[in-house]
Amino acid sequence: MLNKILIFSMLMVISLTSFDVFSVENTNFLVNNNQSGEKKENTSKKSSIKYASLELNGGSYLVGFGPSIDLDWNFGGTIGFLNGLAIRGKIVFHSKTPIINSLLDLSGVDVGGTAGTIGLRYFFGKTGLNGFFIGANALFGKLKLSTSGSSASGNIEYNYSGFTIDLGVRWILFNYLTLGIGIEAGYMSGTGTGTVTTSNGKSITISTIQKFPWLGSIISLGVAF
Repeated sequence: MLNKILIFSMLMVISLTSFDVFSVENTNFLVNNNQSGEKKENTSKKSSIKYASLELNGGSYLVGFGPSIDLDWNFGGTIGFLNGLAIRGKIVFHSKTPIINSLLDLSGVDVGGTAGTIGLRYFFGKTGLNGFFIGANALFGKLKLSTSGSSASGNIEYNYSGFTIDLGVRWILFNYLTLGIGIEAGYMSGTGTGTVTTSNGKSITISTIQKFPWLGSIISLGVAF
């Protein structure tokens, strides 16, 4: 009888020990799986954020003062706070665009100079650089009018500053390519000197402070990374 009790007791101890080991191993397995899942989720979440984009905006040639190169840096996503708050800058290459040419009738006149903007944009998409956006920018630049035809004459240099606001939407395609559309408006004020006479006999003079509206459109293509 005593032997049976001892054998039964030993079997119970072995069973309980095995159960404890099995439970600990299962618990570790679940914890490891959870940690692995969290890491994968965090990694996936982090990889979906875009930190910068570089684009060529041809829309500002159609409506505005010339094409531009735009750079957006997702400052909010970089510091891990307020993803989608972007610091942006762009360089505009002034040219004789269809709208400007039709408004001023710049026959025989070449348009040159550059402008720059720096400002902020906020994107409402998950990556921080996609979705609907709204922005505000400080503007500064130089506009040059020079004559190239024999029947046109004179030169103008106009230095200006101002501000713009823009809104639109951007898509990120195939995880890297960007496509954006939108509008841009503001105003510029500056001083210039000179007179230009177009080949059609029209005279354009800038001698004091001049204010002009800034109008532009956004049709941009680029990359995000």
